[in-house]
Amino acid sequence: APTITIKTSSNSFEWYNDKDYCFDSLEVARLAGLWTWPSTPKEKYKFNIYCDLWNRGYFITNGIKFGGDYLLYPGDPLRYHSHFIATIIDMNKEISPMDIITFGRMGTAVKKSYMLCSWDMNEDKAVYVCIEWAGY
Repeated sequence: APTITIKTSSNSFEWYNDKDYCFDSLEVARLAGLWTWPSTPKEKYKFNIYCDLWNRGYFITNGIKFGGDYLLYPGDPLRYHSHFIATIIDMNKEISPMDIITFGRMGTAVKKSYMLCSWDMNEDKAVYVCIEWAGY
């Protein structure tokens, strides 16, 4: 049988130059203007919340499908259903009663609890509130 060799390294192509686009750390990439996330306060809150939830043992995926920022799983998402829809809000934002009803109904409709997440800049910690309908 004939042998077919497939090149798996880009170094063999004459047009490839990785010296201009290879960075040793995120800080070096940030200084080069390649990596700018997180830059806004909302992105920083979202990143801090993500890290806190990850350190608490949750597996995290995108929650846009269910109207939130994250979906939180108690274990491997291939084996478990998510338990929470998480939305990041500003600590000082007022929440209307209609928003609370909307979050509660959304969570109930998809059999999940709706978690509101904020980052307290004064204490440098996450604050979580879960909304769940208790009775029918």
